[in-house]
Amino acid sequence: MLFKNSPIKRAVLVAVLLIGGLLAFHKQIIAWYINPPVDFSIEQVPAAPDYSQLAFWSAHPGVNDSADLAPDGVTTIVPEQAPVDVFFVQPTTYFSGGSWNSAMSTNEFAEQGTEHVLATVASTFSSCCRVYAPRYRQAHLAAFIKTGSPAAIQALDLAYQDVEQAFLYFLKHRDPARPFILASHSQGTLHSLRLLANHVDGKALRKSMVAAYLIGYWIPSDALTVTIPNIPLCTEAGMTGCLVTYDTYDVEGTGRDPDGVLPYWYPSGWEWANRPRTLCVNPLSWKVDQQKVPKQANLGAVPMQWKDAIPELLKNQNPGFKYTTIGAPMVGYTSARCHQDGSLMVDPQLGSPFDNRGAGEDRSLHPNDWTLFHMNIRQNAADRVQAYMQSASVAVSAISE
Repeated sequence: MLFKNSPIKRAVLVAVLLIGGLLAFHKQIIAWYINPPVDFSIEQVPAAPDYSQLAFWSAHPGVNDSADLAPDGVTTIVPEQAPVDVFFVQPTTYFSGGSWNSAMSTNEFAEQGTEHVLATVASTFSSCCRVYAPRYRQAHLAAFIKTGSPAAIQALDLAYQDVEQAFLYFLKHRDPARPFILASHSQGTLHSLRLLANHVDGKALRKSMVAAYLIGYWIPSDALTVTIPNIPLCTEAGMTGCLVTYDTYDVEGTGRDPDGVLPYWYPSGWEWANRPRTLCVNPLSWKVDQQKVPKQANLGAVPMQWKDAIPELLKNQNPGFKYTTIGAPMVGYTSARCHQDGSLMVDPQLGSPFDNRGAGEDRSLHPNDWTLFHMNIRQNAADRVQAYMQSASVAVSAISE
């Protein structure tokens, strides 16, 4: 194979992996380098997490973590005073070789990715809510590239098993009267949609759900009729019990690959499929139309921050960088429009702090799905929480009369 085990191969790996994400990479490069070297074997999977131990929560109200951060000048809420809980399922940060599923080691490079996600994504809720984010045996990034692979599906099922167990533990060890938000990105969104189907849709628990922010995966339009028929898309900023989802592209790119295939879970089982129409809620208007919303509606993008750690990446070691700040919001940064295929199109980002240098001609901005709209999501979460609490208060008053 060309460049096999050469310095050039390593240079290509670094250039791609430092910046990109699940949908942002060239599939050929991914498959070439990071393919797990072994078949999936249940006897060889890493040990399961024990969610009674804080070590298996990357974010938890009982510890200080990067999910508690906020942009400069933004006020956070004391976790003990937060009226709502967030269950956050992180995206893929595991792409080193060796196994189809992450061992959740805090010594590996994937842990630096988790730290980054907590600071730039999970922290979006630090003004309204207390955040719970489980560590789980993530499926390897290759699981999304090996089309039709039985091993990939087994790895995804194992990852979901952990997410589900964490969610059940979360529900059991909290006040059942407290409302919650389900939030996720990328691989986390794939698992969270399955959580909604199995534990929220059509269940009493849905009454406690403020909203679900399931971002950064191509959620097909038929999910609303097949997977979660009782959970609608959010169509207004103050609507509750609904779903927010989108995935982001630079308007100067070709947009989402019309022939792209991803794994989808349905109640009937897994499918590797191309879905030409996916769901999109515009995070600048919170509507599902195709109207372009001007950048003046953007309350503030918060640039991705990353500490270069090439030696640690190559050695699969955690460089141990901890965030203490996430910078100041960039107000009025970009417009946004839901394209007819469901892609969220934004202003050109080439060379900007939000550029995805790992993207191909599609100009996917997958790593910045949340950060481009950080302040809008932060404000919207607070608005939906307020709407939910007011609705609950009215319901209680009506019962007592």
